[in-house]
Amino acid sequence: MWTNRSVFLFLPLFLCAGCGQSITQSNDRPLDLVRNAANAASRQCQSFMHEDAGEFTSCVDAVLAQNPGTDMRLNRLGIAYFGWVASNNSARLALPGGESASQKYLALFRPIQRQLAIGDALLCTAVAGNCATRLAQMREQEGPDR
Repeated sequence: MWTNRSVFLFLPLFLCAGCGQSITQSNDRPLDLVRNAANAASRQCQSFMHEDAGEFTSCVDAVLAQNPGTDMRLNRLGIAYFGWVASNNSARLALPGGESASQKYLALFRPIQRQLAIGDALLCTAVAGNCATRLAQMREQEGPDR
C-alpha cells in the first residue's frame, strides 16, 4: 500500500520519466544539424569531385557562402567537414587538386569544431565511412604539432 511518504519518494521518478531521453536528444541535435549540412553539401557538390577538384571546391565554397556568421557554425562545420572528407578521398586517388582542397577544408573545419567542442569520433559519424581510417588520416595531415 502506498503511503504519503512513498508517493513523495517516487513522484520525482514519474515526473522525470523522459528526462534522460530529452537530454540525449538535445545533445544529438547539434550533430543532426552538422549531418544535415554535410548531406546537403554532398547532394549539391559530390558529382563535381569526380571530374575536377576546382569545380568541387567552388561548389563547396558557394554552399559555405550561403551559411555565413557564427550562428551558422554547425552548418559550416558540416559543410567544411564534408569538403574535407570528399577531397581527402580524392587526394588518396591522386585526383589533381585533391590534396590542396583537403588541406583547405581541414583548416576550415578544425577551428569551428574546437569552438563547438565536438570530438573527432563524434564528428566523424556525421559523414558515412570508416571513422578509424578517417581519424588516422586527419592526424597524419595535421602532423605531430596538432
